[in-house]
Amino acid sequence: MSPKFYCQKIFDKNGNLTAVEILTRNYPVNEKTDLYLFTKLLKKIGNGDISFSVPVHVNIFPSTLPLIDWESVSLLLRKKRVVVEIIEDGVFFYRHYISYLIENGISFALDDFGNGSANFLLLKEIPFPIVKVDASIVPPKVAEAVKTEFDIPVLIAEKCSDLSYPADRFQSFKFHEPEEI
Repeated sequence: MSPKFYCQKIFDKNGNLTAVEILTRNYPVNEKTDLYLFTKLLKKIGNGDISFSVPVHVNIFPSTLPLIDWESVSLLLRKKRVVVEIIEDGVFFYRHYISYLIENGISFALDDFGNGSANFLLLKEIPFPIVKVDASIVPPKVAEAVKTEFDIPVLIAEKCSDLSYPADRFQSFKFHEPEEI
């Protein structure tokens, strides 16, 4: 079975498209299949099968980081404006690795902040340019503190039900259902 890829749009408060996140359906996503899916997706982006005029977010597990040949994919990631989203579980163990990659031009987003083990110490140690908060769990005052106290350039609210949440961008099934690409 071949994986199917879907995109979910990310908007600003005015409804302008700012990015898309590529999701996988009908295929088991776990630490064993993660590298295969990441590689397959990068090939599709590289050859133009998947193309957007905005940055493209792609998820990986933290444990997959050391398995990727970053030197061979870094130019593609920068040229095609790919943002590597990393789920917060296990990020702390790879914090030095992620910081090194960010310093060398790889764009990262911390995904699902507030949904697992991430804490403010992690935000102090890793200069994430993008943090995605789970608006169904993280109170608005905490989101504001994350944005201002850690000088996060872009805060994306996930699972948000309205645009009054204090975020720069929004991603939610309420605003946009993922569509197959």
